[in-house]
Amino acid sequence: MSAPAPLVVHVVYAFSVGGLENGLVNLLNRMPAQRWRHAVLSLTRISGGFAERVQRSDVEFIELDKRPGHLVRDYPRLYRLFRRLRPAVVHTRNLAALEAVVPAWAAGVPVRIHGEHGWNRADPDGRRRRYQYVRGLYRPFVGRYVALSRHLEEYLERQVGVPSHRVSQIYNGVDTERFRPAQVRSPIAGCPFGQSGDFLAGWIGRMDPVKDLPNLLQGFARASRSSVSRLRLVLVGGTAQSVGDHDRRPEHIAVLLGHVADGQSDPEPEPRHGAGAKAEAGLLNVDGCRDARVNLDHRAGGIRADVRQIL
Repeated sequence: MSAPAPLVVHVVYAFSVGGLENGLVNLLNRMPAQRWRHAVLSLTRISGGFAERVQRSDVEFIELDKRPGHLVRDYPRLYRLFRRLRPAVVHTRNLAALEAVVPAWAAGVPVRIHGEHGWNRADPDGRRRRYQYVRGLYRPFVGRYVALSRHLEEYLERQVGVPSHRVSQIYNGVDTERFRPAQVRSPIAGCPFGQSGDFLAGWIGRMDPVKDLPNLLQGFARASRSSVSRLRLVLVGGTAQSVGDHDRRPEHIAVLLGHVADGQSDPEPEPRHGAGAKAEAGLLNVDGCRDARVNLDHRAGGIRADVRQIL
């Protein structure tokens, strides 16, 4: 009888709708099942609907439901969990999950990887000394770092002091078979635009300050004033609070609230995308690069590297 495939435990703060989590779902569904087993450990909550996107039935989902504050109080629970699972790899993601590398080390997990996918909204430029100190504190317990942009790679090496040979910089990828231009644009449910003369621009993502939406809106407003075309902008994602007062919103901008369960449908991606992020490499935007006829991006953060790689 052959030995079971090595187990990878993916540690995240929460497993619900988000770019990081969407990338994790893609890994779970795409990595060869015969070579790797997987478990997802959420320090807080797991969204049942989002977890259903994982197509493999052998993935174990574990919800720690930690109390507010530091994770150190839950170290005994994590130690026992890692001893029970006996993973070959523990992969933590972003600062909120970094603390889990200590009980993984204590439990004898041989490979401990930490991924940096973006910036904390309280530290969009990586300048806060506190966060640099915290990352440096856990550095001895991490064997390998993965940075999703050059900016994050430089931050780990220069501000946190991680040796360059322990940092791998890997860009987000795109499924070019799935995300490609549609032959005919389908109507978007709930969207007030779609007439033959409309020139639609679409944006999909989490409406968070780090995404720099005001810059996009200002640029679009300038373009609409100087254009003879019927420019229309559709923003998908977020909540009513995140997009402001509907009555004060310009008539050429529509906001579809909630989240997109699938990056390709419901609603179908627009023929033209505009996206910006001060520091992050947005997964939904990267997928849109291949799906759009024209893609416009801010030359900032991880976005410029993603676009350069795709083109």
